[in-house]
Amino acid sequence: MHVAAGLQILATVIVLLCFPVHVLIADKELESSFRVFQTQITVLNIFYTVVEISVHKPAWFGFGYDLYKTIPLLPYIDSFKAYVYPSALCVFHSLVGINQLTAVMCPFRHKELWRTKVLLTICVIAWSLSLLSSVPVILCQPQLYELNTNNSIIANRRMIYFAISERTRQSLLSMAFFAGAIIMQVATIGAYSALFIIVRRATVAPIGKQPQRVPESVRRSCLVAGIIEIGFVLLCALLLLNPFIFANMPENYAEGEVQRSSLFSGDYPNFNRYFQLRTRIRDQQFDNAIGNVHYLSQAPIHFLLTSLLFTMTFASTCEWVGTAPVCMPDKCPAGKVEIVRAGNVFFKFLQIQNSCSIGEKLLCCDPKVVRADKSKECPAGKILVLERRGTHIFWGEKFCCDEGTFVFE
Repeated sequence: MHVAAGLQILATVIVLLCFPVHVLIADKELESSFRVFQTQITVLNIFYTVVEISVHKPAWFGFGYDLYKTIPLLPYIDSFKAYVYPSALCVFHSLVGINQLTAVMCPFRHKELWRTKVLLTICVIAWSLSLLSSVPVILCQPQLYELNTNNSIIANRRMIYFAISERTRQSLLSMAFFAGAIIMQVATIGAYSALFIIVRRATVAPIGKQPQRVPESVRRSCLVAGIIEIGFVLLCALLLLNPFIFANMPENYAEGEVQRSSLFSGDYPNFNRYFQLRTRIRDQQFDNAIGNVHYLSQAPIHFLLTSLLFTMTFASTCEWVGTAPVCMPDKCPAGKVEIVRAGNVFFKFLQIQNSCSIGEKLLCCDPKVVRADKSKECPAGKILVLERRGTHIFWGEKFCCDEGTFVFE
């Protein structure tokens, strides 16, 4: 019993330490809709951890149990934590699953569906419902917070909740929240099951063949400047693979030159997908570059992994030219214009056998995507796309593109 309690304390301390690390890594990317709900889950974990360490666990081990008995507010706080935490956690995990599912099924409406005002409204409603669900518990006097016969630990909490449930069994409010919890669990399981099936069908394909499931039609619109984060990885500079590239690349991809225009040419639609950063290359091959993506993140480590996931959209108008890693500058092929150069730093401790210090990649786009003059407006029939916030590699750029032409974001 004491060993299990000690391990729980250790796990909750890890949660407290992981959140500031996550903030430092994610930086301003926390503002995305996916990470808004993940942040709510982290806040819940911190709340639960603080109450466990400061209120419940000391009394459980026999430290300060007299104070625990003499201050009536402490049992209420413990009961409040025990009910608010699971109900809110269930709601936000459902929202994370639904959010990711809409990103895969409705890639071009995803941002429209999860606008900032909508996100804030959903968070307020979720917290309000979770707080209301604890009202029947708070109104009931916890009368069984007594020491057991050996005067060392608190009496079984199941007796407390049993007594509370007896007094609130007929409460319509309690029954309503119980039904809501079941609905949330079903929604969570359904969202993640559908997400798993869709991603599995979309990313697994025989060598030399494209994934079978893609959207049949998409609404093409000019959204954000032609800048994607292939080649840019947080903390290290391994190439982030796209399923199309992985399905078609040669086994010696770490050394050989890959022209990606064939992967994005023709009438193949553009769509969003979630990817996981890979941090190691072994034997000149990418080690399981597609699998092991963590979508459900109750544990702190899983939370950090999912915080590194992001959405990318590819378009047939642009392509990357060069090797991985790239040691010499490349030139755009005929009919393409240079949009941006990206520098990559590869480190030998990442187990890349043929590594180089600094390389360049070119983002080559069709001439209909041209660099915008920041001091002037785009000509008629053109749209000025938004500039990116900027990363270590790409800095804010503005471009003009044809109306109705989807570049990518």
